[in-house]
Amino acid sequence: MGESAAVAELVAEKRKLKKSLFRFDMIFFTVCAIVALDTVGQSSSYGAQAIFWLIVSALTFLIPYGLITAELGSAFPTEGATYDWVRLAYGHFAGAVVGVLYWLSNPIWLGGTLAAVSIAAIDALWGTSFSGNQGPETVIGFLFIWVAVTMNILSLRYMKWVPNLGAIIRLALLAFFALLVLVSGLQHGFHGNLGGFFPTDTTILIGVIGVIVFQWIGFELQTNASEEMDNPQRDIPRAVYASGIISFLGYAVPIVGVILILSTDQLSNVAGFVAAYQFASSSVLGGAAPFFNHVAGLAFVFVLLSSGTTWLMGSDRLMAIGALAGSGPQQLGYFSTRFGTPIVVNVLSGIIATIFMFITFFVTGGGLHGYCRTGWQRRRLDIRHPHDVLGGRRHRLLAVAEPIHIPVERRRRERKPDTVRGVHLCDRRHPDRGRGGVLVGGQGTCHPHRTGHDAGASRTRGRRLISV
Repeated sequence: MGESAAVAELVAEKRKLKKSLFRFDMIFFTVCAIVALDTVGQSSSYGAQAIFWLIVSALTFLIPYGLITAELGSAFPTEGATYDWVRLAYGHFAGAVVGVLYWLSNPIWLGGTLAAVSIAAIDALWGTSFSGNQGPETVIGFLFIWVAVTMNILSLRYMKWVPNLGAIIRLALLAFFALLVLVSGLQHGFHGNLGGFFPTDTTILIGVIGVIVFQWIGFELQTNASEEMDNPQRDIPRAVYASGIISFLGYAVPIVGVILILSTDQLSNVAGFVAAYQFASSSVLGGAAPFFNHVAGLAFVFVLLSSGTTWLMGSDRLMAIGALAGSGPQQLGYFSTRFGTPIVVNVLSGIIATIFMFITFFVTGGGLHGYCRTGWQRRRLDIRHPHDVLGGRRHRLLAVAEPIHIPVERRRRERKPDTVRGVHLCDRRHPDRGRGGVLVGGQGTCHPHRTGHDAGASRTRGRRLISV
């Protein structure tokens, strides 16, 4: 397929997108993506030093990562943005590799770890014996996967409440756990302590830092639905900052709680957040513990389901846009006219997740022990950056990577139209050359010198963006 035909196909599919995400949705979408309860136990098992490294990683990784995502997300608000960022910086092949691997990891995670952890949580909190029983395991895992896939197929206008409720429920569950820890400590004393907060050797660092850094990943996921947002250039930075603060507390509170509620011996063998919750609830709630355990079991399973659903929402869109650009079969880029979702990639994700579910239950026996050059070039002057990292290029205190730059001088010298999909290169010195080009976020008309009321509702300092 030629370049012009590929661009036409991309534009046609983008016309099916429906604006559905507002700032509130984006904040909770990102919290749902970042805060994963299935890793809390592993982080907590390293004791008080886990808190130290949590703080260090937040300062050295989470904050710079959030700032970079905020700037790139507001400067390049395109559907499948993560793919576009890499393609614009390093070329189509690099974008294709990142897009495929980014997408592929999520159905594997959904059908492998998340399905198995959900069944283990039900067994622990409900007292059932599904784990190891391949018939019930397969049925529950199959339903878990295809409910997540179905919620991805349906319109984002309504299914955005899955990540919203997932974030709210996990925060409520964490608040309830913190309350249990506090009451248990006041009544029976804290079995653990925060001694040994500062690191004494590198062994714990090697063990815990990979888990903690993995926990922070997720800021960029929302940007893959940029053209389904009401105002991505305004809302992405604010959503990143708000969700970053909430996510830090969402990990710090349960990790501190697990360390305080369990003794050193128990901590070294902690199976996860569920085990710590059981210990706290049994010591505080007494006879009412079984009822609350059943409620917590449902909440925990929905939290895991919402995590898988949210990551599929972002990664499936990325893969669909990448496929339209040539990173995969063209058919994967089909978006439903009725729902505005990448239905072919959604179904393929479900098939891959189901395959890995069978591998988990029939090969590993359901046991989880078997799993267990950036753009250093000069800044693009043709793209407006609504949000600069810490005040612009003269004050980049924490910028560890410069924004994407595309070498455009050769194209300008040759006076050839730029063919980079989704990006319009506006020559401000000769505004007549920029009219009728392809803009970031779709097709439209560039009027570089229109300002104020003449610039339209977008008010983007002389650049009018029309999503398709």
